[in-house]
Amino acid sequence: MSKRNDIVDGRLSDLKYGLIYTEVLGWIDLGHAQGTDIRTLLHNI
Repeated sequence: MSKRNDIVDGRLSDLKYGLIYTEVLGWIDLGHAQGTDIRTLLHNI
């Protein structure tokens, strides 16, 4: 579960972890939104 201090400024584009809030998508967990899992999956296929 995330904590309040996990919320970061979304304008800092080089972040690898934390939570940001957007008006369009709502809350985004940067740790899961990197796309590295799909790259690994496609590489393994």
